[in-house]
Amino acid sequence: MKKRSPGLTVKFTSSLLVVAAIICSLACFIGYWEFTAVLEKQYNDMAYDIACTARGYVDGDRITSYLDTGRKDTAYQQTKEKLDSLLLTMEARYIYVAAVDRRDYQTLTYIFDASGPDSEIPPYELLDVSKDIRPEYAASVKRIMTTGERVDNYFYSYSEKFGPHTTAAVPIYDSQGGIVAMLSVEKAMSTLQQARGHYVFVVLAVTLIVVAFCSVLYILYTYRVMIKPVLYITREAKDFVERESRADTESFLSRIRNQDEIGTLAQAIARMESDISSYIANLTMVTAEKERIGTELNIATKIQKDMLPCIFPAFPGRDEFEIYAAMMPAKEVGGDFYDFFLTDEDHLVMVMADVSGKGVPAALFMVIAKTLLKNSALSGLTPGEIANKVNRQLCENNDAGMFVTVWLGILTISTGHMTYINAGHEYAAVMRAGGVYELVKENHGFVMAGLEGMSFQEFEMELEPGDRLFLYTDGVAEAADPSNELYGTERMLSALNRTTGMEPQETVEGLKKDIDTFAGDAPQFDDITMLSFYYMKKSGKHEITVAAEIGNLDRVTDFVNDRLKRSGCPDHTRRQLDIVIDELFGNIAYYAYPQETGEVTVGVEVIGEKAMTAVITFMDQGIPYDPLEREDPDTSLTAEERNIGGLGIYIVKSSVDDISYQYAEGKNVLRVTRAFDREGDKG
Repeated sequence: MKKRSPGLTVKFTSSLLVVAAIICSLACFIGYWEFTAVLEKQYNDMAYDIACTARGYVDGDRITSYLDTGRKDTAYQQTKEKLDSLLLTMEARYIYVAAVDRRDYQTLTYIFDASGPDSEIPPYELLDVSKDIRPEYAASVKRIMTTGERVDNYFYSYSEKFGPHTTAAVPIYDSQGGIVAMLSVEKAMSTLQQARGHYVFVVLAVTLIVVAFCSVLYILYTYRVMIKPVLYITREAKDFVERESRADTESFLSRIRNQDEIGTLAQAIARMESDISSYIANLTMVTAEKERIGTELNIATKIQKDMLPCIFPAFPGRDEFEIYAAMMPAKEVGGDFYDFFLTDEDHLVMVMADVSGKGVPAALFMVIAKTLLKNSALSGLTPGEIANKVNRQLCENNDAGMFVTVWLGILTISTGHMTYINAGHEYAAVMRAGGVYELVKENHGFVMAGLEGMSFQEFEMELEPGDRLFLYTDGVAEAADPSNELYGTERMLSALNRTTGMEPQETVEGLKKDIDTFAGDAPQFDDITMLSFYYMKKSGKHEITVAAEIGNLDRVTDFVNDRLKRSGCPDHTRRQLDIVIDELFGNIAYYAYPQETGEVTVGVEVIGEKAMTAVITFMDQGIPYDPLEREDPDTSLTAEERNIGGLGIYIVKSSVDDISYQYAEGKNVLRVTRAFDREGDKG
């Protein structure tokens, strides 16, 4: 069960008592401090007067003689008796005369030491030496011994037996005016503690009585005019909640008759109860509608996100390029979109687009535009033909007057040749291998869905291995900081050039982080979408290294088949090459390493664009052997008539266009080539 907090009355009363206690404590402390200071000053003045009187008894000219000889003459005894008498008469604790060691102003050589019968320690004799000055008082002693000035409140000390006491010190002069010694008087402040205790008791008692009386009056008055009405207001608020805004119950506010701010507050709360009842009814209806819309927006956000490529790496089987993209909508759903997809094994389409407006209308238009662009690209059209067709389709029934800017390019992966259009979109940024990112500026085409019958110009670009392409929407350049300064393309290029050695995902994330740092707490007003593409190499040679064991034949065959299939090699050509692989790999597995198991590296390279050539290379470090040295078997003879061997290599020669062998750097290198056409086997 939750512990109940004390009520307002308890809190107010207790807080007032705390304040009263603090006032009493402060009053007592201040009075105690001031009273103590006055008494201590009086005692110190008394000690100083005694010291001045005692100084009159001491002959300064004899001090040097006493220190030199250590002899007590008649004058010494008389002076000692006078000091003893003065100590008893004035009720001083100690009176002593001592020479001060001027090297540290802490060491004393005693000359006279008067003391009473109940002294805590026996008196010092002539020439006794003791380091009795505490370090914190050395400066004061030095001042007395050098200037002769009075040091007020020389020091105070305390003992269990005598309580607090004060010490006053004066210099002893000789007839030449020189300071030869110091006379000190220690005076017990016998009545200080008793007087302070009495003073504190009186002040505390009077203060408590006055504060208690005033507090009671103030509590009664405050309870009547403030706390009680507030309690009524509290009970009314609680009752209003419990009765669920029903107005047919007696209101506690009617009991408040105050004509001040509390009365005004009670009237305002009564009016507020009526307004809240109406507001709750309206809010319930609006909240239900908002929840419905929110649920639908969440679903729309997920649908939109799922429509964009979001699984990375996007093409795990391709090592010619890497690509990564991301969209950060300004609202739940946005109008920006990106896309990338293969139309075949050698052509990659990349799209970056920005629909006018934001929110749900832009998202719906985005879905239409993205679908039309992808369908047109998959039908085999060029970028210009795609733009012309999609523009015509979007202009139909576009009563909302929406439009979309589009950058669309189609890359031939094997050559690095790209054809693209720019329909009113941001310039692409390209980094050549070893260089920096720069904008590729061309004549912008008009936006899509803006004007029917537009014709879009195609542009071309050549990408070489190591080149990078960066696409983005205007949300990047137009990101603003709290002072409304725009991020701009110059900052974008500078940030991109700090990511030149990174993967595409790191490039996008690094730029987004730089934008966020620039924008700070400023809200995002526009969708931000980015795509980073890294062209690593043209379609070419690929290798696999395995143990030269016949059990790895399927692995090698699958590897070569995969590369050939990606290049559009017909099925029957690949089946013929499977026989070649089976024969050549089997020979290496069985005969290359007679004493041990070695390795074999199989490489495949596809050259050309339409009429293509496959080059398959077998390399091993086994015993040197040239299979081409064997004569081809006479196939006109029967199997019984032919010599054994040579048929397998003969089949290989018959299945390929060329075969070569060399032994270099301790390796057997056997290479076969076979031409093929994407649309069918030329052989």
